[in-house]
Amino acid sequence: MGPSPPPFSSSEYWDTRFHSNPSAFDWLQPASILDPHITAALRDTSEATTPNILHIGCGTSLLSYHLRAHVDEPSQIHNVDFSKEAIDLGKRREAEIFQEPNGEGEGNHEGQKSAENVDSSGSTSVPDEVQNGISSSNGINEQNGTIGQNDTNGQNDTKTRKGSKGYNSTKSPNDTKPTPSNPSLARPTPSPTHMRWTTVDLLSLPSLLSACSPGSYTLIVEKSCSDAIACAEDIPVSPPYPLSIRPASVPSLSASSSSPPAQLPPPPPSPPSAPSSPCYYIHPLTLLAVHLAALATPHARWICLSYSSARFPFLPASTDAESAVPRELLEQGFPDPAALWRLERREAVETAGEGEAGKEVHRPRVVHWVYVLERSEVEVVRR
Repeated sequence: MGPSPPPFSSSEYWDTRFHSNPSAFDWLQPASILDPHITAALRDTSEATTPNILHIGCGTSLLSYHLRAHVDEPSQIHNVDFSKEAIDLGKRREAEIFQEPNGEGEGNHEGQKSAENVDSSGSTSVPDEVQNGISSSNGINEQNGTIGQNDTNGQNDTKTRKGSKGYNSTKSPNDTKPTPSNPSLARPTPSPTHMRWTTVDLLSLPSLLSACSPGSYTLIVEKSCSDAIACAEDIPVSPPYPLSIRPASVPSLSASSSSPPAQLPPPPPSPPSAPSSPCYYIHPLTLLAVHLAALATPHARWICLSYSSARFPFLPASTDAESAVPRELLEQGFPDPAALWRLERREAVETAGEGEAGKEVHRPRVVHWVYVLERSEVEVVRR
């Protein structure tokens, strides 16, 4: 009998792993692999909306820092992981990479970073792909997916949105800046200079709602987080589940997105439950899809890099789609993830072969997959 696979669904496993090896690590592909899809998703964001990005299962991936090239304010990015060790490492690494020359925090210019190296022993190097992605306040380069950056002729052919790179505000900086003739003008409140970092269990609704505002994220990104969650055992669910698809007369979760995460609409009165509710088991990714749907805005994108060609059991193309949620559980109000998400795109990404220069490498073809899911307009409500 072969060795057991690592317990990828255990937070203790990841805490131990990140503690023993705190160096930055990216699963499957470099952080820039998702750039074209992130750019397209942000371009589709409403002009009146400031995009908020939820990076799930951030671990020690460089994607967290790479995402800063896609937005105007670091606070638009929310990195979550159920390993506290990973979150603590991420906070420290961000503070070390994006610091003023005086070492007191981030400077006014987004590309201003410490020249010192910070690695697992206390010194950090700024990786090339992060350096390239954040070195210009105009966004990332055309190769990786331009975001509001002028071309060589000075023409901007990329649509931009409020809060994403390249958005030009009409507000003059002198509107709020005090001057000798107008000393009474209040100074603007400085924007948060760092991303948000939170330890969260994505499969625990109380944990998720204590950290994330419902209906507030326009983009969800991940690199192999769903792969790790898929390693978990099926999740027991007893009806009535706290989330359901919204009836027309009940306020949606997104209506309270401007309030603190825990301040959700009070649930309508429920009929008395049966003495003993049956328990059903569902795939962990089915539960994840329902939870993320509660956090996402209509038409939000969920971009996932995975090693699996059939990662999500609730998608129509999946052979498991019929059994993703037991019919009896759906009849008792559990949200159908197939009604909440649709597959917009699935793209194969072949890994680059390695070998000696000038020599052909004969090895099996290794392919990873990028999934782009779009959130439907079906709303989710708390019971």
